[in-house]
Amino acid sequence: MPLPFIIAGLAVAATGIVGHAAQEVANDYEAELNSINRSMEKMKEETNVRIIRSKDNFESRINTLSVQRQRIYNTTLTKFSEVFSQLKNVEFEKDTTVQTDITKFRQNILEFNDNSSYKSELWSKTSTSVVTSLLFGVAGGGIMFAGGFIKSMKLSYKIDEAKAERSKLRAACETAEKKCLQIDSLTQYCKTAYDTISSLKMLTDLSVKQVTKIIDEAGTDYKTYSLEQRQKIRMGCNFAMALNDIANTEIFDNQGNINPQFKKYIDGVQELKQQGA
Repeated sequence: MPLPFIIAGLAVAATGIVGHAAQEVANDYEAELNSINRSMEKMKEETNVRIIRSKDNFESRINTLSVQRQRIYNTTLTKFSEVFSQLKNVEFEKDTTVQTDITKFRQNILEFNDNSSYKSELWSKTSTSVVTSLLFGVAGGGIMFAGGFIKSMKLSYKIDEAKAERSKLRAACETAEKKCLQIDSLTQYCKTAYDTISSLKMLTDLSVKQVTKIIDEAGTDYKTYSLEQRQKIRMGCNFAMALNDIANTEIFDNQGNINPQFKKYIDGVQELKQQGA
């Protein structure tokens, strides 16, 4: 075979080899890009599911707590006020075991019953603002959030750019996870508060029965009561007014943290329960 044809054949063969190798490189490049983009999509979806779960759990718990506080006024505290108002010649001014002015206690009940819808709406708005400030305003690693959730990522056609975008997304997901943990912590505290309030409500309900029994047996004149009867009434007032303080205090401050005053009231319940034991 003449030399020119041999050389031409080798050139064609070489071109075929190079073309095949280039195609393999292109396939590997595309596969890596697809892998990066798939991993980004998975991160985005998992993080958004996490956000939804954290948000829903918090809102469910806070709604339960808000309903509980409203019912406390509509039932336990209203009933206690009705029973207590039957007593005559009650003098607590010099009695340090009664922690709150009884007049203020009655006024709070009247104010709540007149503005129960407003109170419930206020609690709901406050709780929503907590989620908004902690979650909906999140931005991390250059990735902006839409309505609290990570936006869909634009597919990249360059590996370096895709890897850079993945790093940004990972940072955003990590930021979101930290915020979700904060929300989860608040959710758990709301559960603790709910359980604490429930136990205090039971004690107050029991006190209502005790005061009712005292009135049935000894009348309504506080001055004629025995020391034991007076102690039961004073303890009942402590329970009721502690319950009032908790129900009438905002759970969160403007920064989305637990209100220190609310926490103080919740923490004080255990000591109060020991006094009544």
